[in-house]
Amino acid sequence: MVCIYIGATRSLQKYQFQEKKSDQATLSNENQLLSLKNALSIPIIATLTLVLAYFAIVQKWSIINNLIVAYFSLIGALILKKYIYEYFKTSTGLQAYDYHLEFLQRMQLFRLNMTLLELVCLAVAIYFQYLYLQSRFFVANNIIAMCFAVHAIENWLVGNFRNILIVFLGLIAYDTYFVFHSDVMMTVAQGIELPLKLLVPADQAMKSFAMIGLGDIIIPGLFASMCIRCDLINAFNRGREKAVEEGVKEKEKLLPFIDKEMGCFYFNASLIGFFIGLAMTYSAMQLLKTAQPALLYILPAQLGIYLLASFGRKEFLKMIAYDEDKELMGNE
Repeated sequence: MVCIYIGATRSLQKYQFQEKKSDQATLSNENQLLSLKNALSIPIIATLTLVLAYFAIVQKWSIINNLIVAYFSLIGALILKKYIYEYFKTSTGLQAYDYHLEFLQRMQLFRLNMTLLELVCLAVAIYFQYLYLQSRFFVANNIIAMCFAVHAIENWLVGNFRNILIVFLGLIAYDTYFVFHSDVMMTVAQGIELPLKLLVPADQAMKSFAMIGLGDIIIPGLFASMCIRCDLINAFNRGREKAVEEGVKEKEKLLPFIDKEMGCFYFNASLIGFFIGLAMTYSAMQLLKTAQPALLYILPAQLGIYLLASFGRKEFLKMIAYDEDKELMGNE
């Protein structure tokens, strides 16, 4: 839930105010939302990737295994570097080292448009990734996995209820089939040691671990991210209307009106749904004594709480037809 909260709230940084007067102020998103085509491709890509990894393990295709490990290690190092750099740049006194090195920009073979601080952070991230590959320590695994999850939730923006519903239905079918009717998912989870799952020790000796896949965090996180952006747009609209009614013209004076309206109603509903779904998954595992497809419980729980919340607010029809692009266009 921590990953979902951080990733969703960070997605709000993509929004910015425009214009100077409250009656002309607009809210814009600098990132493109996932289209219907992208949404349809998510379950397909997930299935193909899982099957490829499965055959690489079963057929002992070491070169494919090594390429998969190398790819995710590189991506993991770059994402880890991003968050280390943000921390050092904003929370420490190292801003003075955030300057570009001219000789890196003049190199003939390849140019690096990176500051000294970025290079240091990249070196730290690569070394951390190396230590993980050598030790496979579960804490290091969880740190990298959490960075993956936060980065995905923050940047993969789904702003259309129809699109998120398509993703949900496709991934519920995917998760259910590969858990109940095939050994593919468990074989991949146990056969390739990558930080694509969160591990919790199941005993004091730390010889066995309970796990939750990143997909079971990222996909509900995308929905929670959409919900918190919906809350922001609703708060902006209500705040702007009240500001205009009171004759407020300066953009700076508009912010208190928006802050007063910001209640994270649908975001909180999505988090409650995630928690209920996770509890249902754990209960089913304990009762049935077998692995369960977490998305089968989490996603319907999230959708159910979201729809109940919208019904309670008398916004049911509005929220099942929710489209972030249209909402933003309505602000203009």
